[in-house]
Amino acid sequence: MDMHSRNQYLKKVRIEYLKTKSKKGKGRLLDEARKRTGMNRKYIIRKLRPLSNLDKIKPRLRRRKNPGTSLVCLHSRARVCIDRRFHNTLLGVQVLLT
Repeated sequence: MDMHSRNQYLKKVRIEYLKTKSKKGKGRLLDEARKRTGMNRKYIIRKLRPLSNLDKIKPRLRRRKNPGTSLVCLHSRARVCIDRRFHNTLLGVQVLLT
């Protein structure tokens, strides 16, 4: 069973797990989930919580067009500003050359 199918199965089990009030009923659901997925009980309990990572979608990382290029602009009076790679994080950072 791959990770995607395990998570789909656990989403369905989570609905029943959260509806169930008794410890015995929750225990039966955990035993069944453990047999089917082969995962540890404590890990399954964490996955079945209402705010677990079953519903989160991981954002895809976008590649930069030119990851290795960074321009350094020389201004008058020997000031240097960082343009490309660090410009978004260090907005307006300028270093004085001595």
